[in-house]
Amino acid sequence: MSHVSQIRVKVKSLSALKQAVHKLGMQFQENKKTYRAYLNGQGSCDHAISAINIPHADEIGVVKINDSYELRVDSYGGRSYALEQIAGAGCSKLIQTYTQIVAVEEATKLAEAEGYNVNVEEDPQTGETVITLRSYD
Repeated sequence: MSHVSQIRVKVKSLSALKQAVHKLGMQFQENKKTYRAYLNGQGSCDHAISAINIPHADEIGVVKINDSYELRVDSYGGRSYALEQIAGAGCSKLIQTYTQIVAVEEATKLAEAEGYNVNVEEDPQTGETVITLRSYD
C-alpha cells in the first residue's frame, strides 16, 4: 500500500530547488525517473531527491506539471523517518529553504535593477537571512 503525498508547493525554479537540496545536505538526482517509496515501491518522477549516505531511505519525487514542479513523498513507514529528519515533515525544511532562496534571488534582482548594491548574509545563531541594500547616489 502506498501513502504518497503531493506536497503543496509549486516549484518554479529548479535551480533554487537544487540549491535548497544541496544546502540541506541532500542529493538532487537529475533525470532519475523513479523515486523510492514504502515497501520497495517506486513512484514515477522527472527527478529525485535523496538523503546522502542513507542508501535505503525513501526519496522525494520531483514531477513536472505544466510550467512548474511538484514534490511527492511517501511518508509512511520507517524508511521515511531518515528523510523527514533532513527534509522535515511534509518536506517543510526543504520548502522553507527553497522559498528563502527564491525570495533572496527575487529581492536581489529587483534591488539591483533599481541601482542598489545588495549584500546577503545569514545569521549563524538565528538562521535568519539579512538582506542589506545600499545606494550610493
